[in-house]
Amino acid sequence: MERIIKDVNCPKCGQVMEEGYIHSRKQILWSEDDKPRLFDFYDENLVTMPIRRANKVPAWRCKECKIAIFRYE
Repeated sequence: MERIIKDVNCPKCGQVMEEGYIHSRKQILWSEDDKPRLFDFYDENLVTMPIRRANKVPAWRCKECKIAIFRYE
């Protein structure tokens, strides 16, 4: 059973975050360092690259703190 998230509080200021979506035409990757990459062989793919459409991932943001949180699979 999947848990439904209603309100998400900003981890920095504690205010309720705005619910929306992150859109991307490319994959979203995670790496543990800030080195530039030509290839993503060693990074974790959080959101895969779509075929013929943009990614749309549910997310929450705090406009005050400029923080966005999203769930990935």
